[in-house]
Amino acid sequence: MSATEARLIIASAIGNKPQKVKDKARFRFVMYRAPIDSEILKIVLRLLPRHPEHIDAFIAYFSNYGRRRSIVKSALDYLESAVPYSYVRGELWHLIARLAGADEMRRVRWTPSQGQFSPEFKLFPFPLFAAD
Repeated sequence: MSATEARLIIASAIGNKPQKVKDKARFRFVMYRAPIDSEILKIVLRLLPRHPEHIDAFIAYFSNYGRRRSIVKSALDYLESAVPYSYVRGELWHLIARLAGADEMRRVRWTPSQGQFSPEFKLFPFPLFAAD
């Protein structure tokens, strides 16, 4: 599938304002087959927080890319917005672990003594590890 063809199919699968997925099957079809393209990436990054039900398709599309700051930044922003679904959080963490560099990982500070992330990064309202 060419980038032009993928853009046309995506345009027919999403609404205009606000952008949301109208035709889920067509959208997912393109996400699993679309090549690397900056215009498609912009659309996908805008749709990411609005459509957690398509996280698998988003992750499949992001797997085409190597390290890309825009993808990691969007994933971290989405995590900070208190994503309600644990599966989506897990998939975003897998994505961040694969694509993030040292600069992006500094944004996530872990404090082992407290067993939680720093106050700037509140993903979990509870400690991850039980105190011994």
